[in-house]
Amino acid sequence: MSLLVALARLSTTAAKAHSGAGSRRTFLRAASSLSKWHAAVVQVPLTKILPLGFGGVRNDANEAAFFGDRRINLAVALTLQSLSNANRQFTGLSWLSSVQSEAVSNRMFASHIEEILPVQGKGLLGMALSQPHNGGTMVEAAVEAVASSIPGGMAGKEAVDDLAEWLVEKALSSGATNYKGDLLEYGGAVESQRLEGCEDHAPLFLATAKLASVVCEAAGRSKLKAEQAAAGQVFSLIRRQGGSSREIVKVETRVEY
Repeated sequence: MSLLVALARLSTTAAKAHSGAGSRRTFLRAASSLSKWHAAVVQVPLTKILPLGFGGVRNDANEAAFFGDRRINLAVALTLQSLSNANRQFTGLSWLSSVQSEAVSNRMFASHIEEILPVQGKGLLGMALSQPHNGGTMVEAAVEAVASSIPGGMAGKEAVDDLAEWLVEKALSSGATNYKGDLLEYGGAVESQRLEGCEDHAPLFLATAKLASVVCEAAGRSKLKAEQAAAGQVFSLIRRQGGSSREIVKVETRVEY
């Protein structure tokens, strides 16, 4: 398959994803107002979730974020399962992976930090956008604080579920694309490895994506994010070259949070 045909197919797939976004958002809208999440998270002290990179004096937030990351990933996955069960048109590993990746990305957390944390995150948008990893850490620490500190447990779980549904709605409205899945479908390859020297709570992965003679690299805080970013760079480079299949060898490196 030529690169030009591959790009045409990719554009068609993206268009279908955008056309279906309205139906998916309708499914979630009634339950994703963030009212339960806001009611819970405003009770969390700022000192408990402020990461070192934002001026925190202890490492508590960074450690809590390790667990909060797992909690919000699970909650988002279960939200996607409910969506998929309600409408079988919106299934498939590629689609589920792309929405999951976008919904729990540090970029998502950082760009909406003032909406997610209306009290603690007020005035932090600029800092979060310039330091998305720390923005993500703060949101993930808040998730852990809400889930583990509310008596009875169910109120905390419901609050996290509320946030998860809202994040999925935001990811759907962004038209997330599974670049890695598309790359593999078109005969490309993606490899990744964890870089040495990174702290356990802040790992860094380097991914290399190849399609024909196009080679791109990207770094990310998770294996999936690095691979998606590298694959996305391949398609971006091909588009800039007009979809030509002539010999192109170029390496681009970026960090995807």
